[in-house]
Amino acid sequence: MHAAGVKLVVSGDQGSTGTQIDELPLLMEFLVEQVRIPAEAVLRGVTWLAAEALGLADRLGTLEPGKLADMVIVDGNPLGDVTAMRRVHTVIKDGETLVRDGAMLWPTPHLATLARG
Repeated sequence: MHAAGVKLVVSGDQGSTGTQIDELPLLMEFLVEQVRIPAEAVLRGVTWLAAEALGLADRLGTLEPGKLADMVIVDGNPLGDVTAMRRVHTVIKDGETLVRDGAMLWPTPHLATLARG
């Protein structure tokens, strides 16, 4: 289907594949290593195509001025080694760092500010 040009949305939410959110990197590895879909297409399916399928591509899915941007920084280049997606270094959501050096920050800076009043 990929070779025929069918758009592939890759998702870690419970759905047709039954993949849990924390299993998304394993699904991505399967698609690259076993199904032989290029890593670039899988990464596009997890970002821009997923946003497009939800009707949100004008606001999400790519890093562009004026769009909302959550970022996952991994140890390695997932285009050459999709297993890098299992080595999360930093997660930034809504401008707030939630994971640094692979460890979840808790409470998050935002929640800590709220708790202090």
